[in-house]
Amino acid sequence: MKTIQKLINTDNKSHSIFAWFGIGLGILCLMISLTLQLDVYQLNQNDNGSNSNEGFIIVNKQIGILNALNDASVKFTDNDLQDIKTNDWALDADGFVSNNYRITLSSRRFNFRTELFFESVGRTFIDTDLDDFEWTKKDNLVPVIMSNQFYNLYNFGFAAGQGLPKVPKDVLMGLEFDLSVSGGGKYRDMKIRVVGFSDRISSVLVPKSFMTWANSYFGEQSTNYSRLIIKVKDLASPDLSYELNKLNLELNKELLGGKVVNRVAIISSTIILCFGLMVFLLSALLIISTLKLKLVAIKENLRLLSQIGYSQSQILKAYLKPLFRNALVLTILNTFVYLLTKKQINNWYKQLGLNIDNFSLTPVVLMFVLVTLVVLLTRNTVVKILRQNPS
Repeated sequence: MKTIQKLINTDNKSHSIFAWFGIGLGILCLMISLTLQLDVYQLNQNDNGSNSNEGFIIVNKQIGILNALNDASVKFTDNDLQDIKTNDWALDADGFVSNNYRITLSSRRFNFRTELFFESVGRTFIDTDLDDFEWTKKDNLVPVIMSNQFYNLYNFGFAAGQGLPKVPKDVLMGLEFDLSVSGGGKYRDMKIRVVGFSDRISSVLVPKSFMTWANSYFGEQSTNYSRLIIKVKDLASPDLSYELNKLNLELNKELLGGKVVNRVAIISSTIILCFGLMVFLLSALLIISTLKLKLVAIKENLRLLSQIGYSQSQILKAYLKPLFRNALVLTILNTFVYLLTKKQINNWYKQLGLNIDNFSLTPVVLMFVLVTLVVLLTRNTVVKILRQNPS
């Protein structure tokens, strides 16, 4: 085998390294492009379950010096809600009803006690499974849906500072906590359990049936809303902020971060895709062309190897051994770099407040397919030329 390697390895190794580097860079670009497309798809699914520009925003009235002390002036009425629905850019809307009673959450097991607040909103605006999100007057257990932001704040903020254990979501959803509800001279002990988590709504949500009953029994039933959630036709519309300002409504612009990421990811992935595909094809062509020229240049060496008793299968094996080695090294390095890049992309998502932390094997499968394609094309080229040079 060493004799074969000496006779066939007469090329410049720098050409081979350059070509394989191009193959690796091209495949890595294609992997990143694909993972950005998958992230955009998940983001759209999280936002509204479709791939359109429709989405949800949460607004409140602007608070200034004149209305800061007047609670009624910063709330929405039913008329305000209906007016919002009449706008062309709004598809639907609903109001958040807040608790008008005192709530205390506690747990002897975890040794804590804290004040809490509740809100309720229409079921069609909640972005999680609602099978267990039901309540009737005979129930002592109140199901709640917690914001993912609140969950993360507890685990990575409050728990870390207080020396409390971090709680996985599955474990939290299996726990029941003590709930004390009071107001209007009345008091009642109940139980509470988290039944879901929401990316869309930063709040602690309870069923409307519970909120209506509790406000009537412990507090004062109110038809005003603290905030509004609106389903809009186009979250990416540049006129949306203008329309909201015209109505003296405030919007957390980070809520539009998903659509910003959407546009940036689509443009970036398209550019990376074109660049990666071009580099991959040129590098693969360079490998095959260089190999053809090399085999033609050592034609006499191949004839000599045949004359001294080496079969074409042995010569082919000598070519395939470094080919497989290069393909293996490329696969390992590309996988490592891809994982690091994906981690950085996920960190960027977290900085924007987006809950995208998925990992798909599809880009890795794409890499294996492309590497295998290069290996097969190279092998077939060697076989074809060897057959043209019989012993």
